[in-house]
Amino acid sequence: MEPNKTERTAEAAAPEAPQTPQTPKSLPVRRVGSLTLGVCLMAAGAFFLCYYFLPHFNWELALKIAPAAGLCLLGGEVLYFAAKPGKWKYDFLSVFFCLCLMAVCLCMSALPMVLDRIDPANEARVAKIATDYENTLYAAIRDEAPDIPLKDLRAGLYDYYGSAETAAAAASDLNSGLGVLRVNIELFGPYEQKAAFAMDCRKITDIIRQQTAQPTGVTFFYDGIEVADSEELHTGSMKQECSYTLNLDSNAQLDWTADQMTKQTEASSLLDEENTAAESEAED
Repeated sequence: MEPNKTERTAEAAAPEAPQTPQTPKSLPVRRVGSLTLGVCLMAAGAFFLCYYFLPHFNWELALKIAPAAGLCLLGGEVLYFAAKPGKWKYDFLSVFFCLCLMAVCLCMSALPMVLDRIDPANEARVAKIATDYENTLYAAIRDEAPDIPLKDLRAGLYDYYGSAETAAAAASDLNSGLGVLRVNIELFGPYEQKAAFAMDCRKITDIIRQQTAQPTGVTFFYDGIEVADSEELHTGSMKQECSYTLNLDSNAQLDWTADQMTKQTEASSLLDEENTAAESEAED
């Protein structure tokens, strides 16, 4: 049965039912750190392949550069996603693994230095270089300044991890700052004035400057403690001696004149109780 006219009019006048809006699909959350982790893992695998298949691959340099490169990549990823609109958050697990990889790289790059410090072979090589320098310098002083009697001459080499076996071979490394070479020289004397002590120091310094390897610093000593003979002790005529010390800690100081060295020489006189102790020891 067809609807009548009144029913059709009512249906036309009735408002349409509102449509339920469709919710848009949620955008995926971007995790900052995942890209850096992937790149670090690929780089670690590439380093291993280069180490095994490239004979001249400098893996120590690669390990030193890897932490800095990883931090730069992670920082770039953070800046990139911070400038892009959208939802993103840190992937803390990926960032943690990236930091662990960087820490491993730092430890591996420092491992050779630690092994060199505790390596007995390196200690023996350093001692051999120091002894070779001592012998060479002593021979030069004996030939060029025989009038200066030496009481002791010691050379110490520190923080050197090169492969040289002699002082001449290690000269280029030492002159470039790859190691600390110090020389201690004790003069026999006697010296009654600082000027005479400084003059001998200047002569020996000239000989040191002629050597292939240049020391980082030189220290000169003169111990004025001398035991007088028994006659002087009993008569109380023992003289009060002076001890002298001169430290030269740079190339500029090694080039000082004798007058400058005299001004920088430290003098210390013996105390009365030291003289008394020396007298009692001699009487015993």
